[in-house]
Amino acid sequence: MSPFLSQVFTPIVERIISCINRPMEPDDNEEYRDKLNLHKSYYLFINSICINGVTEVIASQNMEQVNSVLGSIVEGASTSPDSSVKRICFMSLKKLVEGWIGGQNVLLDYPSTSGFIDYVYKEILPICFVVPLQPTFDLNEGQAYLCLGEIVSLLKELVTQRGEEFLLYLQSQYLPSLMIPTDIGQEMSVRLQENDMKSLKIYFKALFTSLRTSPTQRS
Repeated sequence: MSPFLSQVFTPIVERIISCINRPMEPDDNEEYRDKLNLHKSYYLFINSICINGVTEVIASQNMEQVNSVLGSIVEGASTSPDSSVKRICFMSLKKLVEGWIGGQNVLLDYPSTSGFIDYVYKEILPICFVVPLQPTFDLNEGQAYLCLGEIVSLLKELVTQRGEEFLLYLQSQYLPSLMIPTDIGQEMSVRLQENDMKSLKIYFKALFTSLRTSPTQRS
């Protein structure tokens, strides 16, 4: 399945993206809904590759295509108006971090180097905070709360794969760039090493709710 899918992956993705980017008639609500559904289908397709453990299908493409797919997942997580789509994107990113940093997939070149780790810190980590801090992201809404769970799972996976390196970067570099107080960063680092996901989701929901009203919050 993987060799065949590797061959047809780029044509499928390019065809979908071409349809998504096609100019739309103004005030055409039906076409707008169709595009939203196509967007979701695209992210479900990518997610099916990730959750079924065949991420080499993505990694075997040329570097331009790999970066394009990564960028599209980050964009979907960041900008989709649909919280269920955001959730799917974060699920995919968690699986990519697990496979490409965890070294489970020996076929990979680029993702197993520091290049992908840098990408995670510069592009993926920020959306774990930007998204739940968005005013339109209703933490009390069901799909949004499920999405928050995937964000927490992704952060936990980064702790699993990078350990102290990630926690140090989070606490000493990234969180200070958001003007988040040191004591909050220290507590977050401790909490991310806990295994009770239910408790972690409650903690992060309360944290993001508090940060939204903080005068130092940056999104």
